[in-house]
Amino acid sequence: MIKIDILPIMRKFYGSANSILCHSKYVSELTKLSLFESFALPVLTDGLDVLFLGPVQIRKLNVCWNSIHRRIFNFHRWESVKVLQLMCERLDLTHIMDKIKLKFYSRLSRCDSDVLHLF
Repeated sequence: MIKIDILPIMRKFYGSANSILCHSKYVSELTKLSLFESFALPVLTDGLDVLFLGPVQIRKLNVCWNSIHRRIFNFHRWESVKVLQLMCERLDLTHIMDKIKLKFYSRLSRCDSDVLHLF
């Protein structure tokens, strides 16, 4: 199994997150959440549809995503955001990654490439 260093991904994500927070002080929480989903989430999930991460790595990335929800909605570090995500009709990162992988495999199964049909 290939080891993947997720620290650069986490650094880029927090950099984009801080930039969004810095430029959206007077914006509503749901608008901030939408900005994060549009601009910061792709930084966190880019390429994860083809990578196989271990459970510890997935948990660390999920912590990143949950920490943003805490910052937007002024939760403490020890407070869970699961109910908040449910109330906002949002998924946690683990389920977002599953959805991305399913979409990738679905597109792959519909591909007409001769190389894919060799296997």
